[in-house]
Amino acid sequence: MLTIGIIAMFSIFAAAAELPGLWRNRYLRDAVFFSALLLGAAGMGIVYAMRLPLPNPMDGLVTLYEPLSQLVNRLLGQEDL
Repeated sequence: MLTIGIIAMFSIFAAAAELPGLWRNRYLRDAVFFSALLLGAAGMGIVYAMRLPLPNPMDGLVTLYEPLSQLVNRLLGQEDL
């Protein structure tokens, strides 16, 4: 639980340090992108601290591109590899 608190604390400090300047200078896209990355990183850190299994990004890419690969192989007349 201490690790989760530390991750949350550093995330809040990072947001408090960066977001006011971004909003003040009207860098709205940058502020949204920064917030999304910060939330994603903090979320992954908390999941890791809770020792829950993190998904492997490569599994998602394989799932996404496997049908496309099969279609291209079929169009080229190659056997399934």
